[in-house]
Order: sequence, then C-alpha cells, then structure tokens
Amino acid sequence: LYFIGPPPPHPFPAQLFPPPCLIEKLLYKPSHMSSLSGSGSLYVGDIHSDVTEAVLFDVFKDLGPIISIRVCRDSLTRASLGYAYVNFQNPIDAERAIDTQNHILIHERPMRIMWSQRDPATRRSGVGNVFVKNLHTSIDNKALYDTFSSFGNILSCKVVFSDSGESKGYGFVHFETEDASKKAVEEMNGMMLQDQKVFVGPFVKRSQRQSGLLTRFTNVYIKEMLELDATELKEKFSKFGEVTSACTKREPRLDKSFGFVNFATHENAVKAIEECHGKEVEGISVNGNKLYVQRAMKRAERDIEIRKRFLAEKARRQFPPANNLYVKNLDENINEEELKKLFGAFGEVTSCVIMREFNNKQTKGFGFVCYKKAEQAQKGLLEMNGKMFGSKPLYVNVAQRKDARRSMLELQYAQRRSMPPHAFMPPSPGYYNPMYYGGVGGYYGGKGMPFSGRGGKGASRGMSSRGGYTRGGRGGPRGGGAPQRQTQTIHQKDPESGVLTAEALAAMSPQDQKNALGEQLYHKIHSSHPELSAKITGMLLEMDVSETLNLLESPAVLEAKIKEAMVVLKSHESKSES
Repeated sequence: LYFIGPPPPHPFPAQLFPPPCLIEKLLYKPSHMSSLSGSGSLYVGDIHSDVTEAVLFDVFKDLGPIISIRVCRDSLTRASLGYAYVNFQNPIDAERAIDTQNHILIHERPMRIMWSQRDPATRRSGVGNVFVKNLHTSIDNKALYDTFSSFGNILSCKVVFSDSGESKGYGFVHFETEDASKKAVEEMNGMMLQDQKVFVGPFVKRSQRQSGLLTRFTNVYIKEMLELDATELKEKFSKFGEVTSACTKREPRLDKSFGFVNFATHENAVKAIEECHGKEVEGISVNGNKLYVQRAMKRAERDIEIRKRFLAEKARRQFPPANNLYVKNLDENINEEELKKLFGAFGEVTSCVIMREFNNKQTKGFGFVCYKKAEQAQKGLLEMNGKMFGSKPLYVNVAQRKDARRSMLELQYAQRRSMPPHAFMPPSPGYYNPMYYGGVGGYYGGKGMPFSGRGGKGASRGMSSRGGYTRGGRGGPRGGGAPQRQTQTIHQKDPESGVLTAEALAAMSPQDQKNALGEQLYHKIHSSHPELSAKITGMLLEMDVSETLNLLESPAVLEAKIKEAMVVLKSHESKSES
C-alpha cells in the first residue's frame, strides 16, 4: 500500500529544534588551535578602501558574538589604511572565522585574516617566515594557503599583487613555528606548481639582502655607450670572463643606449667594473664620454639610493659653506671674465657666472662668484661690498637658497611692520648702523666710527648679575634730549638646545627675536672673547635680524664681524683715553 496525501504532522514542534547556524557551532571542531587563539582578536588585512565597520560586521556576525570592530584610518584624511581588527567574545568563534572566512572576496578583493599579534617583536623577527617566488599567475592567497597548510599552523599567507590586480609571481607564508617553516622549505623548494618550478626559502630582510648583494652580484649595468646589439656587447665584455647573457636597449627620448651584461662569476663582474668604469673604451663608449659601468640595481633599490642622494644634497644646501657669493648691481657691459678677474684678487675662484635672460641673453644685473675656501669668500665680501665697479656700486653678500631667502624676506617684512614709523631702516651688509649699547655708553655709526657719548669705563656693567647681559642702562647722546632705554635682561640658554631658523624667528615679536639671537650669539662669542663678549654681542644685535641669523650659520662671517667690532672698541677706548 502507498500512502497518498500530505505527510502526517511531526510529533515535535519546530521551535524545539535549534537553528542550523547553532547546530554548526555546536558540531564545529577547529582544524588547528594556535597559541595566539586565547585572545579572540583577529587582524583583517588587504581590505578594499570602501570597506567599513558595518560591512565587516555583516561578514562576521553569524559566527558568534562580536565585541568590537575597528577599521584603521589615517588621522588626517580619515581614509582607510587597508586593514582592520575584529574582536570576538569567544576565541573558538575567531578560530572558525579564520577557517571559514579567510580569503573570501569583499568588493572583489580577497581579505586576509590572521591572529592579531600585539607584540611587534614577533612580527619583525621573521622567525617562521618563508619566501616563495616563481609562482604561476593563477595562484592566489587561498591556493598558496592550501598548498602549505599541511606543514603546520599558518599565521599569515599572502601573494603580492600589483595595483592592477595581477600577481607579481611571489608571496610569503608565515608559520607559527620555525620547525614548520624548515619542513616546508625542505619539501617544497624546487617543486612544480602549475607547471612552474618554484623557489621556497627562508625570508631575509631587505637590509641583509642588500648587504649580501655587494659580495655576490654578477649583473652589470652599462650606459654612455654606442648603439650596439646584444651580440656585439657580449663580445666586447667577454674578455673579462664568461658572459651568460647580455641585452641592450635604447631610450628614444634621450637618444642614448644602455645595456646589461651578466657574468658567470662575481669576480668577472668586478673586473669589468674596475677596468671600464670612468674610462673611454674603444668600440664601446661614445666619443668624448666616459663609460659608466656599475652593479645593476632593481628599481626599488635604485629609488632608495636616489632618495639618499637627494636628502644628502638637500642637507648640504640647507647649510651650505659660505664660499659662494651673491653679487648684484652689475653693469650691463660686464662679462664673466672681468668679474672673475676682479674677485680673483682675494683668492682662487672656482666658478663665476652672470645670470642672463633666456631669449636675448641680456644680463639680469646679478651673478655668483664661488671661491675655493670660505675665508677667501669672506675677504672678497668685506672688500668688494659697496665698491664702485663700472658705473654702479656693487652689493655683495653670501649666496642663499631661494626658500631660505624668501623666509628671511618675510622675517624682515614682519619686523618692519612692527617697527614704529620713525624707526630707521635696517642697514646693508657689512655696514654698522647707529647703535647703542649700555656697557659702552655711546653711539656707533658709519663704518664703526664712534660719536661722542658718556665714557666707556662702565663697559663691564654690560654683564647682568643674572648670568645674561643687559641692553640700555647708562649712557646716551649728549644733550639729554633722548630718553634712556629701559634695562632688559636676556637669560642664557644652552647653545646646543636648538637651532634658530628664519621660520621660528618670523613667529616671534621683535623683542623676542633679539633675545633669542642674543642668547645664541653670546655663547658663540664668549668661547673666544670672554671679556668682551657682552659688548660685542650688543653691537652685533643692532644689525638686521636676517643678517644676525646669517652670522649664526656662517662661522667665518661671524669671526669677521667680531674682528670689526674689536677694532671699533679699541678705537673708542684710545680716543676716550686721549
């Protein structure tokens, strides 16, 4: 007999049966338990920039109670950094998330899940990390994970992809223990994966790899060469040893050729560099040019090297030697030879150039003179500044970079705006404006010539009892019409506490600028002239702020100004005694 009709009702109501997700949780047994699984905290990497906390919650909510989810973002732009942290209440749920949700696609990008490692030393040590290369382009994170999971617990597994989503052919597998990584290297190195022989070896840090390249490289890069093909280039360099391969390329934009030669041994490559680099080699180098032969570098390594050179050049330009002079007010009929002959009387001139217009080559009225030594440049500055040459007086100063000069001009502009209308303008370089210092008690003007004032016996009173020095005090012009300046104490600071910059001074008030410059100047002058350091400091502080800052950056210029101040002080004392 066959029963026809609807099935009889179930003896138990459906509410008594647990939902399928709970049955899965009750029957779940983790495939592996890591030593890091006690926290229940997961690291989720390689996520799309559009993935938010809500998207991740929808992915992990069915696995168990979640304490928190945080997508790490940039502090300024608030853009996603490509990774997040998910904290489960139960470590078993976190273990199941790794087994079931790892490498699934979110916004068409596979995410990578691993246990969160709070200790950075564990991540940076490289213990248990394996490098795999020569991978087929079809192998992704999951396929690599499945291939190596039989050797032990895997903390992280990643295949490196380009921005376009194509595999670069290499990846990394981080095992929990070093024994598992050694076993994977022994059994998988040289194996065939997707018809390609893969290389599997211990991970080596970039710094260690680069240091080892210098002792075992065989590939050589050649430029400034003739337009040769690969066969001709191989024949030319075969005299240094066995050449395994060679190739040449041409850059149409620069109209230049370059090539690569790979030798069988490191010694042969070194021999080729020693005998060809920086020399004219017949049949290889371009006529009149020296051949460039050096170790071939990868793009990433070359970018690092270029950046190092750029930073070194930037530091050199930021604190340049004071041997380059800026000369302006040049006559239109003056050429480089006449300018070099004029400044050559003070020392050896390495280069001399007058700036001209690009179209008609007409002079712009300024140029640069570079001496071999800074002392020679200082002598040329002192002798030639203000001297008539042709029909105009020359303006000579230490050359500055454009950004540094702009900062100083902004500083001067801010200072002048804060000055009262009756205050006189700053002097030109090398010219002492009328200045007053409490210890000397007189006015100084012109090229350091003293005017009459109240005596110099109280010069030692320039030192403050609080360890600084005072400006103002006794003394003033005869006639008593001008009010005396109030005494102000400038406290000493450690000269190594910091370096003053034009940007920092621009943010200060004029009085604070004088205080900061005075503290730095006093310590520099006190080391060589302790008895007169307070007087000389006060004299130099009456210069323009930008020129005073230049003294701190150029020891040779500072020493010359100190000598000028010493001459002024001795002349004043001799006249006072007479």
